Amino acid sequence: MNKDTIYWAIEQYGPYLAGVLGAGIFVCLVLHGVSQNAIDKVLDIAVTLAAIFIGFIGALLGILFMIRDTSAIKLLFLSEGKTILKKHFKRNIIGGILLVTVSIMLYILPEIKWRYSDIVIYIGYGIWGFLLFFLLTSTYILINIMIYLIFDNEKNMNKEPTVIKMDEEEKRKLKQRNKNPLLIT
Repeated sequence: MNKDTIYWAIEQYGPYLAGVLGAGIFVCLVLHGVSQNAIDKVLDIAVTLAAIFIGFIGALLGILFMIRDTSAIKLLFLSEGKTILKKHFKRNIIGGILLVTVSIMLYILPEIKWRYSDIVIYIGYGIWGFLLFFLLTSTYILINIMIYLIFDNEKNMNKEPTVIKMDEEEKRKLKQRNKNPLLIT
């Protein structure tokens, strides 16, 4: 397993694994008798944090818009990088909105008394813990990607992308290899 495969796996599945870990931790804390007052404070902090993250992501979109004409960003948009970046932005925005929504529900649910309210509240806390840790890790990943785009590619920003010139025979071989990726030449 090479380094790129590990980074790809962390980027793809890390937020989900962290979310499951966060759900487990938070449900365990609630089951072990953390007071409702302490939980409400944590919910307040999470709503504030989610709002800050959503605002920060909006600022990152503005930065991306400002540097869209640089060669590094043009190359990114020509490759699958555009799709990956769009996925990360969507994932963070949706995660933040869901975290705020579930937090609001968790303010209201403890006040409602019905037969299965305790089970629903524990499930709600599990979902909330998942969303919190999911948002934290996915925002970290997005920020790392943006730091790479803005700072690490700075030396390549003003350079024009290099164009590889091929004769017709090389083009034909490349097309054939792309049609059948298992073909070894």
